[in-house]
Amino acid sequence: MHVEVLSALLCLVATAYAGCPLGFHQNRRSCYWFSTIRSSFAEAAGYCRYLESHLAIISNKDEDSFIRGYATRLGEAFNYWLGASDLNMEGRWLWEGQRRMNYTNWNPGQPDNAGGIEHCLELRRDLGNYLWNDYQCQKPSHFICEKERIPYTNSLHANLQQMDSLHANLQQRDSLHANLQQMDSLHANLQQRDSLHANLQQRDSLHGNL
Repeated sequence: MHVEVLSALLCLVATAYAGCPLGFHQNRRSCYWFSTIRSSFAEAAGYCRYLESHLAIISNKDEDSFIRGYATRLGEAFNYWLGASDLNMEGRWLWEGQRRMNYTNWNPGQPDNAGGIEHCLELRRDLGNYLWNDYQCQKPSHFICEKERIPYTNSLHANLQQMDSLHANLQQRDSLHANLQQMDSLHANLQQRDSLHANLQQRDSLHGNL
């Protein structure tokens, strides 16, 4: 088997096992991407959609613990947008898709809508811990995107199809390489024939002169 095929196979099998796209981190049925850039709430939501995902939704303590733990392990004092706001009605916090909040982990005293202009949910690092805070939507912040984990079977099937395509391309490349070698050999033979023909012509010319 070609070295390229083996390398690709190992990479694809690893991807199938992980069940998450490159750069995303898995927790149970979800994959999370932690941004290294800052954007407004609306821009962050658009960026997540570009990655075929959405701003992270935290539905239970397990998801909350994973996100807080991973953000802490990153070792950066970043705050992150999450996918909820009360833009439609003050005090009525909803996740993207108008999903109601069945789990919350607000910082004490939050949400407070300071200045009457804080309507988007931020995961805020405070005293070394990450808790929820309402914040001004237009302010730049890091953000977390979430998408559903690719089922292992679907991921593996897609990766095997990619492997078949890669193998077919390599076979075509090998066939083309063999044809080029044959053409080079034929070209060399033709050059030898032309050289022999020229030598014969020189011999005939010399014989005629004699």
